[in-house]
Amino acid sequence: MSKRKPTKTTSNNEEQLVENVELATISDDLELDTMSEEEKALEAKNKRIAFQEMMARTGNPWGYSAGALESKKAAMTMLSTKTGLYSRIPIICKGCNCPYGETCGLLEYGLDTVGERCVLETTMIEQKLANYTEEFGLDESSYTDWTMIKELINAEIMIERCMALMSQEGCAITEEFIGTSEGSGVDYFRKEISKTQELYERNLKIKERILDTMMGTRKAKSRLRNAENDEKSLLDNIFEMDFIEDEKPDHLK
Repeated sequence: MSKRKPTKTTSNNEEQLVENVELATISDDLELDTMSEEEKALEAKNKRIAFQEMMARTGNPWGYSAGALESKKAAMTMLSTKTGLYSRIPIICKGCNCPYGETCGLLEYGLDTVGERCVLETTMIEQKLANYTEEFGLDESSYTDWTMIKELINAEIMIERCMALMSQEGCAITEEFIGTSEGSGVDYFRKEISKTQELYERNLKIKERILDTMMGTRKAKSRLRNAENDEKSLLDNIFEMDFIEDEKPDHLK
């Protein structure tokens, strides 16, 4: 029985497809070479318009899948709420393994919410946001103000965490190991401010800077009042000045 020689139809088809693509590319290049600058500009403009229409029609500039588009809509809904900007600030409750657990009253009475956002921090965020909204009139503020308030509240939450750790440590001074004497074998330590205390002070400065920028401190408000008073006094002095009317000598009239 004679053996049939295997055909190379598939391989030949692939080679023909590659050849057609190469020929089409060469043809396009030749066509572009023969086009004038005006024709090239017009073609580029038409392609740009077609691209913009496609982007506007699909509303999907990131190229998301259908499922990802639904997730994006959910994210937009979350971020459009007042508390949406703060969703990443609160930690996830770890119950007894929480680093701040020793000072958590909810954990003591079994009211911890393991695996969910820390109830204590989310409550603080909502209260602080409500207070700042009233104090600064955020309902009519710009997005920049909302962003600054977010950073302010984030700093305040960090301050609360530092205070919880400092209350557990009981001392703001720590002893850092610096080395051992080769001769005596004695270990030497250096007293330093704890990292928790440093982080606490750093966030206090961030809070003060933001409040100062938003004219939320007594110092900033005092500067503003003084500036307004100085401007008012200057204007009053100008209006109260007696202006001398110049008169021309008789021989120049």
